[in-house]
Amino acid sequence: MRSRLSRCKKEQFQLPEGIYPELETRLSILSGQTLALQETLKKFQETLASTLEKVKRVPKGSYTKAMVTLDPDTANPYLVLSADRRSVRWTDTRQPVPDNPERFDVNQCVLGREGFTLGRHCWEVEVEVEMWRGDWAVGVTRESVRKKGWVRLSPEEGIWAVQRCGDQVQALTAPAPTRLSLRRVPRRVRVCLDCAGGQVSFLDADTEAPIFTFPPASFAGDRIRPWFSLWASGPGSELRLCH
Repeated sequence: MRSRLSRCKKEQFQLPEGIYPELETRLSILSGQTLALQETLKKFQETLASTLEKVKRVPKGSYTKAMVTLDPDTANPYLVLSADRRSVRWTDTRQPVPDNPERFDVNQCVLGREGFTLGRHCWEVEVEVEMWRGDWAVGVTRESVRKKGWVRLSPEEGIWAVQRCGDQVQALTAPAPTRLSLRRVPRRVRVCLDCAGGQVSFLDADTEAPIFTFPPASFAGDRIRPWFSLWASGPGSELRLCH
């Protein structure tokens, strides 16, 4: 009897030949699909985290991209503008330009031709100046900023800007510049101007990482214009407005 029961159990539960290879194949396919799904989920989570981080870093509210050109009547004599008025380079030769009231005669600066009194505006500047061959500063200024004699670069003088000086990036605050702790020196700087809110912010245009935001100011009664400065120890230093 026991022998018969044993044979019945073996016959009842014995799997057909070839079932194990088939199961192994299916399990292998399922395992591969699971790994692919996990990899897709991981990439999605990374993309979502990156997108959320960028959203957090962008100043609140929408900004209109401004088409900024440079004003040759304001350019310091050691600055040379391109024919399209979209870039400026430093030269060690003083240019034969008239000493009109709008021109910076000491500070190596130039203004954007456009001025703003309302709305939110932004523009981007390529600032890839080789380190130790030149330094740069970009920002905004009141149209009424003093242009003759040495002008201190600070909000008290009507200038809101950030600069690279040697291996440092600084905000031009008063009484002294504020050194900024950035992961890298930006190659493109986005300048964001909120006229009504009196806000000036700077971002790394490539990574959307914030650079600096000045405390709110009052711009009432004055046009605000893009401001650029470039000084160098050698030729080839240039700032260029992005399209």
